[in-house]
Amino acid sequence: MTAEIIDHPSGQRRPDPERVASRFWMKHDVKAFAFETSTMDAEGAGALILLRGHYFITGGLPKTDAECAKVCRLSARKFARIRSWLFSFFDDEGRSEELDASICEAERISATRREAGRKGGVSKALAFARREPKQNPRQSQLQSQLQSQSEEQQPSESSSSSPPPPSEPRAREADEIANEVLGRLPLSARAHPGWRGFGAWIDRILSGGAHRVDVVAGVTQCLRSLEDKPPSSFGYFSAAIERAREARTRSLPSVGTRVMLAMPDPELLGPAGEILRKRIGDDVFASWFGKAHLTSIRGDTATVAVQNSFVQSRVIAEYERPLLEALSAADPAISRVVVVVGDNR
Repeated sequence: MTAEIIDHPSGQRRPDPERVASRFWMKHDVKAFAFETSTMDAEGAGALILLRGHYFITGGLPKTDAECAKVCRLSARKFARIRSWLFSFFDDEGRSEELDASICEAERISATRREAGRKGGVSKALAFARREPKQNPRQSQLQSQLQSQSEEQQPSESSSSSPPPPSEPRAREADEIANEVLGRLPLSARAHPGWRGFGAWIDRILSGGAHRVDVVAGVTQCLRSLEDKPPSSFGYFSAAIERAREARTRSLPSVGTRVMLAMPDPELLGPAGEILRKRIGDDVFASWFGKAHLTSIRGDTATVAVQNSFVQSRVIAEYERPLLEALSAADPAISRVVVVVGDNR
């Protein structure tokens, strides 16, 4: 049984501090302790409590009798008188199964709480990273004043050329794109504060006419060189998105657009291809490579078009690695592959 706190006869008891109340205490069998110390005086019972507490905190008994006497708050003579009785509660090696079990339980609960706190902290960091940056009232007032001044200086026709406010569907699409792209990163990388406002930036470029497929392809290409870290500015992705748009809108060659990848030789795909094939299965693997189209080869870059179903799979990056190995094996000059997702039936 565990010890219960007995209230003061007056009915009043000072509450424990929050930090102490949440701490896991050592188990103490009150009934057995009262029976085992019935022949001892209060000094001996107190010495046993102090010795057990020292064992629970440090994981073992003191090394010398002098240290034991100091822990028990006894003189050397008094400790020598009750030494054999105190050590009868421990085995020959100075261990106690009861206290060892309490220590293991306390460490287990502490580890569980620590892991729960870590997960909660990561979740809060992710939620905070997805929020728009807040502004204090002074910043909001200054921004409104600057906006009103710019409206007074510019003629009325300039207002017609300004882009319309973001619509709700486009805002949802921007969040979906941000979640899709960042979903490929490790959890710790997604929690980086540098990704804060990424969804709002995607919303702005979508309002400027960018296509969802181009944004996903361009950002995915850049994430590999960034090593899962956010750039100093989201404008870093603009050039890659433009290259993806050019590759998507470029006209297909009139002859020989089908890629010879119906079922590539596993030796040409390398380890990345073998991992992907085992993960998705032979049938899906053959379908993916069989429905791909080689749209162009310029310099060291090969552009490959795949169907819209690849967007939902979220394994474009894993698909590009074996594809690059297969193409570079046939043509060593190819060192880069751009996969464009679209309706290419």
